Amino acid sequence: MLPLLNAIECPRCNTPAVFLWSNGRDALCERCYRAQARQIPSNPPYGVILAPTRTPDGTWLSGARIRFPELRQYIDECLGNEKPRYEERLLTKDAKSLEHLIGILESLVPPELVAGASQDDPERVRAQIVEIQNRSVRRLRRDFENSRRGDYIVRALRHLGPVRRVQWRILAPHGHTRGDVVRYCQGRTRQRPRRFEAERLTAIYDFAKPDELYEGVDSFEGYLVFVYKRVNKAVMECGEVGNAIFVVNADRWQFLSHLSKMELLTWYSDEIRSYTHVGCWENASSEALRYAGLMRNDEMIQSDRVRAITKTAP
Repeated sequence: MLPLLNAIECPRCNTPAVFLWSNGRDALCERCYRAQARQIPSNPPYGVILAPTRTPDGTWLSGARIRFPELRQYIDECLGNEKPRYEERLLTKDAKSLEHLIGILESLVPPELVAGASQDDPERVRAQIVEIQNRSVRRLRRDFENSRRGDYIVRALRHLGPVRRVQWRILAPHGHTRGDVVRYCQGRTRQRPRRFEAERLTAIYDFAKPDELYEGVDSFEGYLVFVYKRVNKAVMECGEVGNAIFVVNADRWQFLSHLSKMELLTWYSDEIRSYTHVGCWENASSEALRYAGLMRNDEMIQSDRVRAITKTAP
């Protein structure tokens, strides 16, 4: 779980805030800034500062370096993409504030990852980091623009809670059966006949029927997510050769799954377990189900191949 950004009190009204608006001489919370901006134009102009500090000569500056993941999470919460961990009064819906915050995010390069790019090919590693950052920023800008448009459907559904953009759609809206999984696999196999192992998915369903079942889209195309509420785990598996199986907490999967796999492994590696299918895929699938609390240590996924091996063993 990522740490929260520190809050600071507004120097004028003492209201807690994650960020302040400052022109160097003054620093104000969002509400005080809006009230002042309507009355007195500022020169120099105000901008957003995070973790603000004041120098001995009275100048306001951004303080400790803000890490990309924490700021990205804060913006996601402001946009309603994630269940809020911040107090509601610390979140902003103001378009100007969000625009500035996304601009700050775009300028950040995670220092801890850049510092670790001193091996083999640091330029290649740095390029990968920058691409992860740019993808995150593009996604947030898209969500921000969608929220600004105020689509009437979003407004109509707002009373139901935050509208989240996820990279999954429910496979069978009115309940699911093994036949739904088989039909899904048949469709994928027709698209990629030599690269899809349907039994990876049907074997999990046969061993532990999930409470909910979703299929992946976008960067998670080819994946199914098996949600097990009783153990608070979600298992994400793909039948396509070369993809790993992931296990995350069920109460976090909707947020985590709207990130790309690259973002997941970079920013949220402490919240996911991934198992790479090397050789016998049944081993990785069984390890994942054991970690999820769905399988005992003495049990194993029973694929056709495992049954054949067991049958011919002396």
